[in-house]
Amino acid sequence: MQRLLLIRHAKSSWRHDIDDLLRPLNDRGYAAAQQMSQRPIVRSNLPDVILCSPAIRAYSTAVCLMRTLNIAAERLQICDEIYGASATDLQQLVAQRREAVVWLIGHNPAIHLAAELFAESAIEAFPTLAVAQFDFENDVARLQAFDWPKRSID
Repeated sequence: MQRLLLIRHAKSSWRHDIDDLLRPLNDRGYAAAQQMSQRPIVRSNLPDVILCSPAIRAYSTAVCLMRTLNIAAERLQICDEIYGASATDLQQLVAQRREAVVWLIGHNPAIHLAAELFAESAIEAFPTLAVAQFDFENDVARLQAFDWPKRSID
């Protein structure tokens, strides 16, 4: 069985007049990364590989999670094809992987649409730093959990 975490990057800053690839996280984004690293959906699913967009906001999200959870840098792979990918492109990228636990850190709308493709149902929203956990058995994906920073935990 393979497990996939689709992760949208944390909240980014629009205060800088720079290329979209270079946009950094804002303070809220860094705080959300700290918060989400403590949630069971992330903490109990440490990756064998992290496939990450080359955008600074995605990379920064990955590094924050990795530092908090003591994940080795060798597990991070920057994948240029994630930036600007379609949902189908992301689905194909995941299909090529054989690791037991894969994290894919990317952008909307593709990450949201990919989650809906895997789930075979609508997902109302995919906010910043949302995490969708899928388990695959016999190439069939099942949505197991979905969490995001502003979700209240009872």
